[in-house]
Amino acid sequence: MALLLWLLACAPARTCPAGDEDCDGVPDEADRCVRSNEDQAMAEPTDAAGCTDDQMARCTVTLDAPRPNGRVGASATFEWHGTCDVYLLQFSDDSTFPAGRTRTAIRTAEQAWVATRTERWWRVVGGRTGSSRGFTTEPREIR
Repeated sequence: MALLLWLLACAPARTCPAGDEDCDGVPDEADRCVRSNEDQAMAEPTDAAGCTDDQMARCTVTLDAPRPNGRVGASATFEWHGTCDVYLLQFSDDSTFPAGRTRTAIRTAEQAWVATRTERWWRVVGGRTGSSRGFTTEPREIR
């Protein structure tokens, strides 16, 4: 450990290419995650958008409609808003959404979808393109 700290202390200051202030290999004008490697002695790997894996997971989703315990007919418009690239609209009869008992109605970049619902609970899972991480809303009951 002491050797690693010594090597880092003796390493020359990192210089970034012009137009890439955070040294992530993505030009600043195309960088979706600005400052991804700022203040780091060694650059963390980034994707084509200039984001580390942790930054890629930083998206949010909020459910809008139907409201909690809302009554819907055979089909309804499910609405949400968020900062993710892609969303999964999911339904289940179990509020824990277990594997095998969860139905994904659509994978979309849209933030609203008309769907036929037969299950009691719904949620949205959002993610960033190229990331294996995501954001999951709390389940919402519908009647």
